[in-house]
Amino acid sequence: MRTHSWDSAVQSTTVQNLTHLNLVDMRISHVVLARITHAHSLQSLTLMHGTCDEPASARIVFGADHVLDGRHTFLPHLVAFRFVMVGHNAGLRVYHAIAQFVRQRPQLCRLDLGSCAWELVRGILLPTLPPGLHVLRVRIAHLRADMDALTHAIPAALAMLHITIVMSDLPMRAAERVHPVLCALLHLRTHVKRRPQPVIIRG
Repeated sequence: MRTHSWDSAVQSTTVQNLTHLNLVDMRISHVVLARITHAHSLQSLTLMHGTCDEPASARIVFGADHVLDGRHTFLPHLVAFRFVMVGHNAGLRVYHAIAQFVRQRPQLCRLDLGSCAWELVRGILLPTLPPGLHVLRVRIAHLRADMDALTHAIPAALAMLHITIVMSDLPMRAAERVHPVLCALLHLRTHVKRRPQPVIIRG
C-alpha cells in the first residue's frame, strides 16, 4: 500500500485535540481515516474534492458509529460535515454508511454530502433532519416529483439550500418554489437542460 505525505502528518497527537479539520484536494487513505476516529473533539469535518483510496475502509469507519443513550459514539460533537469526493469513487455503500452516520444529530448545523444518491438522502436523512440545520446541499440526479418531499422536510431554521440537479422532468420553477418561504438563499445548479419530451406530430 502506497504511503501518502498526509499519512505521516496526521500521526501527530495534535489531531485528537482539533475541533475543526478540513482535508481538501487530497487522497484519503485508511491511515487518515483511522486518525480521524481519534479526533473526539471535532466539531467540523470537511473531506472535499479528494478521492478514497479504500472505499471499504471509509464504509467501515463511518459505519462503526452507534447511538447510545441518544449520543453518537463517533464524533459526538459534530455540527458541520462535508463529504465531497471526486470521480464518484466513494460508492453507494460508503454513502449509505455516511447517511447513517449523520442522521439523528440534533446539533448539526451544516451538511453537504456531495454526490450522495438522492434516494439515500430522501429515505434516511429527510425524515430526521435536525431542526437547527442552517445549510444543506443535496444532489438530485433525476428530478421528478421529489421537491415535495424536500420542501416538507426542510427545517424552519434553514438559511441556505444548494440543489444540484442533473436531469429534470419538471420545470425549474418547481424547485424555485421552496425559496420564498423556507430559506433565504436558494442555489440551483443544473448540468443539463430539461430532458426532451416526445414530440407528437398530428396530421
